[in-house]
Amino acid sequence: GACQIADAIQPLASVSLARLRIDAGRFDQAIGLLEAAAKDLTGGDAARAAAQRALALQRSGRVTDTLEDWDRAVGAFEAAGMAVQAAMARQNRGLVHAYRGELAAADDDLDAAATTYLLYGEHIRAVEVVHDRGFVASRRGDLPGALLLFDRAQSRAAELGALRPEMLVDRVEVTLRAGLTEEARALAEAVVNILEEAGLATDVPEACLLAARACEQGGDPTGSVQWAQRAVALFREQGRPRWGLLARYAVLRAQAAGERPPVTVARRLVCIAAEL
Repeated sequence: GACQIADAIQPLASVSLARLRIDAGRFDQAIGLLEAAAKDLTGGDAARAAAQRALALQRSGRVTDTLEDWDRAVGAFEAAGMAVQAAMARQNRGLVHAYRGELAAADDDLDAAATTYLLYGEHIRAVEVVHDRGFVASRRGDLPGALLLFDRAQSRAAELGALRPEMLVDRVEVTLRAGLTEEARALAEAVVNILEEAGLATDVPEACLLAARACEQGGDPTGSVQWAQRAVALFREQGRPRWGLLARYAVLRAQAAGERPPVTVARRLVCIAAEL
């Protein structure tokens, strides 16, 4: 009857709601919803729940904890004949491999994902893989190659009429690593505004933290403190303690670089460094 239908719909609704929580940076809420829903899901629906749980963990900073979930999602999607969804899981798993320094495995997953996307006409997703290959290139230390791939992805996305402002976050980091401090700061500050206007709350504090790094590298500790403090507040609001710890460290580094750093800064730096 109606109660049985409601019971069947509830877990699916929780999976959809969890995605909204992830986009809003409410990762603990998303994980709670997905773990509760997973008990009543099978097949492709269970695979979606596993994939979203992995995504929530990944975006919250617990990257190395996600590999088992991505493995499970890839297998479940393939078993359910959901090729595009399996490719999306592979793409995300490829990024996890890259974070872990497993670059050959990252290449394998991204190559497989791109092949599937092109086969099924998923051109926007194929563009995202080009960008992700740029991220892998940056992990190899090939910064010019990374920027070239980022340019290629952004240009192709524009041709397809798709805006992907979150791609710019990786570009800021690579620009910083290349020593282009002024360009990185201008881009980071612009990206914060772009992400806020696009409603991509999860990416905003990461861009703030990059703006803080750019200010620090550019010899502006006051600006660095301001951006890092903003990142601290946003990470705390989103329940991302690992990222928040990194942002607090950035605040202290910037304070220590000021003309009159508080005498407690050195002690606090040592404590946070130990936690990191």
